[in-house]
Amino acid sequence: MLGLFEEIWVPCRYAAEVVGGYTDRPVRVVPSPILDAESHPRRKTTGAAPRQTGLAQLARIDWVPLAIFARLQGSFNSHGLARRRRLRDILPSDVPGRPAKIFLSVFNPHDGRKQILPMLQGFLEFARTEPEAVLLLKTTSPDDTNGTINQRLLERQVFSADTQALPLVSERVWITNAALTDAELDALYSLATFYLCTPYCEGQNLPVLEAMARGVVPVSPCHTAMADYLDDDNAIIIPHTLAEAPMPLQEVYRIWNSQTHLVSAADVVAALRAACRLGPAEIRAKAAAASARVGGQYGTAAFDQAITALLGGPSEAEAGA
Repeated sequence: MLGLFEEIWVPCRYAAEVVGGYTDRPVRVVPSPILDAESHPRRKTTGAAPRQTGLAQLARIDWVPLAIFARLQGSFNSHGLARRRRLRDILPSDVPGRPAKIFLSVFNPHDGRKQILPMLQGFLEFARTEPEAVLLLKTTSPDDTNGTINQRLLERQVFSADTQALPLVSERVWITNAALTDAELDALYSLATFYLCTPYCEGQNLPVLEAMARGVVPVSPCHTAMADYLDDDNAIIIPHTLAEAPMPLQEVYRIWNSQTHLVSAADVVAALRAACRLGPAEIRAKAAAASARVGGQYGTAAFDQAITALLGGPSEAEAGA
């Protein structure tokens, strides 16, 4: 199939290395553009007024607490739904001069690459000593509602036939599977200080790039696609190890005897603590660096350059000059 094309575009260097091993066609790294990467202010949540605006924009959205308990999951689904709340009642109050400890993650629970279990285990351990920390999970499952999303997380991200699924129940982790408008999603990013993710691998990881464009500081491993744009200047890096992929991952993606990037709950805890040790000025610096990286590397200008190089004409910037 790859031989049908004159040139193949992929969104990251990691993908180029993988795809290049299966074809003699030219393989070129052309990141998928973040269309509004140049337009977002680097931080929109400084002060009480922007925070209240964000909360007001999300006033219709219900959130349910993390409620995973394998043997009694049906009852815990009902328990979680009965405890549903709005963000205004979930998030801690702003304290002037002290950074908010609000973490966000956006993912599809059907996606086996996301490695959500150590994220949840690590955050729950971290939250025992950080009473103001909250993790918001915006899931995008087409098969679920807020009443079934905990079940889906159990089935797709937590349960494994070779390990015991321990309970994960907390009102420090809140989930919504509601469909958000663009304005509501933007408001959600604006309320977060940090974006948390722990994937096995990524082809680009659009949610973390969207968060960075808005000045949200990533707490993430740096491998596969993320190695193209994350570093110590714009993120808190979670260590990872390269080891044989878990058997469920091998079965789903048919990657027999392959290695992947594993993250431990202990390393997640350490990274979360490092994030919370940052002062306001350090957070602003990382947020600005994150926004600048996405604007320069994933804005429309980079895509325009690739298109014009392919067609052999001047780019918009060159034509304007």
